[in-house]
Amino acid sequence: MLEAVRATGHVADARYERDAFAIAYWLPGRAGEGHVYLANAFREISQLARRDRTAKLTQFVAMLGDERVGEQRWDDVKGDLVPVCAG
Repeated sequence: MLEAVRATGHVADARYERDAFAIAYWLPGRAGEGHVYLANAFREISQLARRDRTAKLTQFVAMLGDERVGEQRWDDVKGDLVPVCAG
């Protein structure tokens, strides 16, 4: 996953943070760092068929450099959300 984050070409730097079980990354021209929490990525990807996992990982890390991610407002995205009941 770390190599996939680096391979996007969008990150200035990335490193594995063992204590957080995450990959920290920095985008050029932006202050602060972002994180890919590996437990969340695993939870999402493990539910998929094996043949679909690579495509989902690719889609997941491709969003790291997308200017639209993080810039959207609640009113822009609330219609896209699906309620989920966890038991």
